[in-house]
Amino acid sequence: MYQDLDNIEKEIELSKQRGTAGIQGVNLGSIDQGLEECRRHIELIVELCNDIKGTCHHDVRKVFAKVAEKLEEDLNFIRKHELRINQNNAQAILDLNGITQQKKHLALQLRGLIDSVKQLDYVNKDVQNQLN
Repeated sequence: MYQDLDNIEKEIELSKQRGTAGIQGVNLGSIDQGLEECRRHIELIVELCNDIKGTCHHDVRKVFAKVAEKLEEDLNFIRKHELRINQNNAQAILDLNGITQQKKHLALQLRGLIDSVKQLDYVNKDVQNQLN
């Protein structure tokens, strides 16, 4: 994590150097100010992470490790049951997908029939107007 934050800080510095090289019509002061503020925030985050890392005792780390282990077990349990549920419902899902496809096909046919009826209605009106 610390390496990622350092890399982000380096990218910001590079962007700042590249950005000031030749952007015309842009307020470089506001860009510099925004990049500097972002860099200060990253430095603050790194500093706070180092403080947290320095104050964590072995017992605290063990608690977090146990919690992480329990969360991983719970996640594996959920994934296992999700797979079982998906396998049990696979045929029903396939049937539902088939029904949905039929519904879409029927909707397209219905749209075509409605367009045909509209067209015939226009033709009927034209014929009626010619007869009158």
